[in-house]
Amino acid sequence: MGLFLIPAFALIGLTGHAWSENIGWLSFQGPAHQVTIHDETGAYGGYAWSEHIGWVKFAGDRARVCSATEGGDCSNVISSNVSGWDGVIKLSGANYKTEIVGTPETGCSLSGWAWGSDVVGWLRMKGANHGVTLERCIVPPEPPKTYDLSCEFNAGPRVLIAPQKTARLTWSCIDADMCSIAPAIGKVTPASGGGITVAPKSTTTYTLHCENDAKQSVDITRKVEVIKSQLCEINPADPSCE
Repeated sequence: MGLFLIPAFALIGLTGHAWSENIGWLSFQGPAHQVTIHDETGAYGGYAWSEHIGWVKFAGDRARVCSATEGGDCSNVISSNVSGWDGVIKLSGANYKTEIVGTPETGCSLSGWAWGSDVVGWLRMKGANHGVTLERCIVPPEPPKTYDLSCEFNAGPRVLIAPQKTARLTWSCIDADMCSIAPAIGKVTPASGGGITVAPKSTTTYTLHCENDAKQSVDITRKVEVIKSQLCEINPADPSCE
């Protein structure tokens, strides 16, 4: 029997036995056979061995097996490859399924049932004295980071009356990777939030610009108005008042 080799890093070997009342033990690894799962696609591959029905070929995609939306015979992923029986073992059905259980810390194994019609009958993956284990767990990839950029930008006080000199600009952002304030201030850190003191000489509109790695951006403006007092002290020695 020839085996097609796939890069080793992509395959997870299965060891141990499943049990059927009809055909007895089904071995998942031996000197001339090995059942594997592709750690990226979830596809089963390789061969198992039964003394009663011979070689059992594994071929199928885990995602397709588990998808109810595709319908049809998507669960028919194991078939015999020997004389004496030519049928299909189903890994999932209306009220049963074979699934991977466990964690990287405790180890992973197959659990549940498969169905092989009248010849194989029920195939149990895990029991008191048998089981099928994975040499390592399939670790699902981390989901891509989602962004929902939002910011608040405030200035206080909004009105400066001489001789008052300064105002405070504050910002607070979610999912921002870079923020800047114009005019003249430039990049501010941290992007998640902070504050800065400004001393405008005249009425100024400040703009907070923030963006993130998902190419989302937001711009918020706040105006600080500078008013010169119209009151002055009349000096008897100098009656003019500018």
